[in-house]
Amino acid sequence: MANQIIKHSNYQGRVSFHWLDDSDRLIPNSIVQMDFDPIIKFFSLQGAFCLIHWQAKPFGLRRWGIFCNESKHYYGVDYDQVQISPEHKLELLQIDERKYLDIRPTAVLYVANAKVIDTGGKIIVD
Repeated sequence: MANQIIKHSNYQGRVSFHWLDDSDRLIPNSIVQMDFDPIIKFFSLQGAFCLIHWQAKPFGLRRWGIFCNESKHYYGVDYDQVQISPEHKLELLQIDERKYLDIRPTAVLYVANAKVIDTGGKIIVD
């Protein structure tokens, strides 16, 4: 399986999973639409920060997602590919999903004064 991340804007994107064969077929029910703008605006987040969340689907292939505000880039990673520098404090942020029915994610781990370093093997939240 390969995941494909398509950026729609600085804060919106889509993650989908495809079979690794010549057909490049989409795995059914694997598309995750993301919009970080509502949670960023609700909590008035600014500057360098990262938002970490658990991807909503597809079942059996779900991974962690990390949005880096500094680069406006989204990373999909497995749990063992992430390292968070120990000096960072994690905060839990959540908006009311009943008010944002089509918005994902509605809950994130917030890491202030942070950016992502992609080493090619691991993602470091530093």
